[in-house]
Parts: sequence; structure tokens; C-alpha cells
Amino acid sequence: MQDGRPTGVTVLAVLTALAGIPSLAYGIITIIGGFATLLSTADSPALPILVMGVAFLGVAVLYFGVAWALFTLKPWAWLAGVVVGAGAIAVQVVAALAGNVGWPQAIGAAILPAIVLVYLLRPNVRAAFGR
Repeated sequence: MQDGRPTGVTVLAVLTALAGIPSLAYGIITIIGGFATLLSTADSPALPILVMGVAFLGVAVLYFGVAWALFTLKPWAWLAGVVVGAGAIAVQVVAALAGNVGWPQAIGAAILPAIVLVYLLRPNVRAAFGR
């Protein structure tokens, strides 16, 4: 722990930032493709491609924002982590109940969010976020 921030929170912040890199790359590549489509004589409309690129960039900004908030121990970052973790587990349960995935797949996909959720609910981690 450094500066009151648990080491696990630092790891979560770094992993969250790393998770934003593909969205940033996809956004840039998609926007370039959208402009190339716009400038070409192709019959395909460029607007949906550009919108998708902007959406990818928005997701990247969200990842980087949450990573910064985790790193700086913003209270809303803890809440976001808990909500996203619980939501990810719920999505897997619903998918298994609906028959979209098997229970072994759902449980496998829910393991990491469950670990993160249990970690965020530890008293020392909650206290680091002022909870």
C-alpha cells in the first residue's frame, strides 16, 4: 500500500487503463475508415462508421476516466466498480437462465467480476475510498 491506496486498487486501475487501449485503437481506426469511406466513391454511407468510431472513443474515455478515479481513490470509482461487477455477474446468470450460455461458461465468465467485487467490498478497500 502506498499513499493509503491498497496495492490491489493500483492493479485494478492499471488493468482498467489497459482495457481502454483497444477501444482507443478501434476508435481511431474506425474514424479513419469512416473518413476514407466519406472521401471515396463507395456506395456505403460513412456516417454509421464515424458514429461507431466516436462510440469506441467514448468507451476508451470511460475506461481511462475510471482508471484515473481508481488510482486517485475517488468514491464514485468504488461505486462504479461494485455496480459493474454485480452487473457482470447478473448478466451471466440471466444468460444461463435464458439458455444463451451453459452454466459452466456463465460461471467461468463471472469468476473475475466476482473476485473484483469481493475485493472492493473488503473493509480496508472500502475505507480507502472513504466508504
